Amino acid sequence: MTISNNIIKDCEEQHGIYIQSHLNFIVTGNYIEVVEAQGIKFQHTSVQVDSDGSSTIVGNVLRDTKGHSILITNTGAASDPFLKNITIKGNSILGSLNDGIQIHHGENIIVTGNSIINSARQGLHIKNIDNSRFSNNIIESTGRNGIFIAQTISGTFESNTIANNTIIDAGNVFG
Repeated sequence: MTISNNIIKDCEEQHGIYIQSHLNFIVTGNYIEVVEAQGIKFQHTSVQVDSDGSSTIVGNVLRDTKGHSILITNTGAASDPFLKNITIKGNSILGSLNDGIQIHHGENIIVTGNSIINSARQGLHIKNIDNSRFSNNIIESTGRNGIFIAQTISGTFESNTIANNTIIDAGNVFG
């Protein structure tokens, strides 16, 4: 499934793009502005994720989201599997009333070349992630942490630029 080259504006009740339990998707070239919830949300339920599948969120512009600009998560139930093989690349996030990018319960996640500016909370919020790479992202002017990490097993952080942040929280924090 590919969702591409859409202009999505003024969503008063929900998300700009919401993908639930669909694997092998590409979300690219979309312009999303002024949404009540998440700009792009992928939520997976208790069906096991195919390890050969991959999904990509690339080259989107997200402005003024009231929720997270990009949210990747499962339902939070203990029986839910990790999300696997997701790439978030080359997105521009400008103004989020929550986190710029938030990822929960993932494995083999790549987050690279994104620009995250003016998030009210974290630029990048990562929880319970394994064997993933976060590189070459620009995170600027966040209300809390540039990068917030919780309960993460393993991952690589390199060449990220984090500037002009106010640090409020403590813990495993970069920024």
